[in-house]
Amino acid sequence: MRSILPKGESRKRRSIAVRAIACVLVALLALPFAGCSASPNATGGTAGSQEYTVSVSLSGGSGRASIASPTTIAKDGDTYTATITWSSSNYDKMTVNGVDYAPVNDGGNSTFEIPVTLDEDIAVSAETVAMSTPHTIDYTLHFDSSTMKEKSGDEASGGSPAGTASNAAADFHNADLGCGWKPTGTLQLEYAEHFTVDEYEGGLRLICISNGERFLVVPQNAKVPDGLSSDIAVIRRPADKVYLVSSATMCLVDALDANDNILMSGTKADDCSVAGFKSALESGAIAYGGKYSRETILHWLKTFCRRFFQQQFKRSCIPDGPKVGSVTLSPRGDWRMPSDASGSLWLAEAEAL
Repeated sequence: MRSILPKGESRKRRSIAVRAIACVLVALLALPFAGCSASPNATGGTAGSQEYTVSVSLSGGSGRASIASPTTIAKDGDTYTATITWSSSNYDKMTVNGVDYAPVNDGGNSTFEIPVTLDEDIAVSAETVAMSTPHTIDYTLHFDSSTMKEKSGDEASGGSPAGTASNAAADFHNADLGCGWKPTGTLQLEYAEHFTVDEYEGGLRLICISNGERFLVVPQNAKVPDGLSSDIAVIRRPADKVYLVSSATMCLVDALDANDNILMSGTKADDCSVAGFKSALESGAIAYGGKYSRETILHWLKTFCRRFFQQQFKRSCIPDGPKVGSVTLSPRGDWRMPSDASGSLWLAEAEAL
């Protein structure tokens, strides 16, 4: 339909319409940049904030969890926001001063961004789903301002490139067995950041974990080195009588088709969502062993040691003395402890655990 407006008026209106459309387009293009100076960046600060690295210590809980240190903090005015990366992917919430914080990552170890203060003990709690039901655990964080360094270069843009392990491994890697043995090789890890694996003669492997724990995996017929450092726990292969407590690792065990290596589980069949593992629990191939806290286990260990030694007198109605006649190794016959034996050594070791 042709316009019935005068020629000059029609041109004037088209010009106004074009200007209006241009203004709308400019406004739409400007929206993504509106408020840019106040939007949070990757470390919880604003675009004008400065990033630093600082050492952080973690205390509380069972002592098995750890966090990456040094970590990144962003300073914006007088406030600090820290990036907390756990040694586990099972944390789904942190609480600081009554405020809940969700993870900022979709994969890998649980990572949070929380407000912090330097040189003060900060009470936080973290909820873990590693067990059959979520558990909230209390921790204390402490950031040491004397270790704070300004980030620059690759550090400020994200640290290590994708596909390579972090240099943080050097903080906990300790290949010294304490007996003079030297590694013959190292397992190359492309993405793992929280453990290292060193290889030794005879097929031995040392696993160092970022929380400070070390495990020596020893083949079935190999000898454990004499003089092994006392902080190293020995795992003898094959590991076919495993008590699996964490429900978070069930899917890994099932994927490796290693359910036959599990003797007991800390999760009931009704609470298990891994089909293969659930089937093994229902068939009785894997027994439910229950879940017990460290305090409960230590309590009953000490109770057993005390009762075992104190009750020995009930097995003998006469004073201890030499055996005359035949001798057997039956615990119900001649092979018995003295009724006056002391359990102080065993109780002292249990108290020190």
